[in-house]
Amino acid sequence: MKIKLKYCGFTTLEDIEYAIKIAVDYIGFIFHPSSHRYISSEKLASWKIQKTKTKKVGVFVNETIENIRKIFAQCQLDIVQLHGDETEEFCNQLNLPYWKVNRLDKKYNEKEINDYFQKFNYSQAFLLDKYHKKIYGGTGTEIDSKKVTPWLNSHQKIILAGGIKQENIQNFLSLKPYALDISSGIESEQNKKRKSHEKMQKIKKIVEKYNEMN
Repeated sequence: MKIKLKYCGFTTLEDIEYAIKIAVDYIGFIFHPSSHRYISSEKLASWKIQKTKTKKVGVFVNETIENIRKIFAQCQLDIVQLHGDETEEFCNQLNLPYWKVNRLDKKYNEKEINDYFQKFNYSQAFLLDKYHKKIYGGTGTEIDSKKVTPWLNSHQKIILAGGIKQENIQNFLSLKPYALDISSGIESEQNKKRKSHEKMQKIKKIVEKYNEMN
């Protein structure tokens, strides 16, 4: 199965249009105000992005069900990414397609992993990110492949995030996840709120080449 690619943290229409142009599988938008990649739902909705094969993912952190549903409809999202401390009950009540995120703070054994899958059994995929005590993702710190490996042995769709960039992406591709989620690795050096089109294109080509050869 081909490894999919998600670029996340878009704040400008120009960068969004470029990601769609090169046919990235998923583009992500951060609706968490404390993030430097935050975008308001009003701003995103005003751009009226046309439906394409590129799916739109809304990233939320400990948000209310009401607000998530409102933004999902307002911005015509395809998937909700729950990046906070959302409970099983919360996820079940949401009634929207979602990915549950686990920020790995330890190495999980097989039973703990299976219990987690059962707990969030309606999640369409599971995203693994680097744990940080105060920050909910987007740290640019590389995730530990040793902590990730046991999760990849399951039959679930596993998305890897955390410090993935052109220089180390081959290591993550070799783990054969469902998808890679990249944010800081495609940021412009001059402006962290902008994306480097050159980086986006280069990483896309690396993933395409890997998929062709495997």
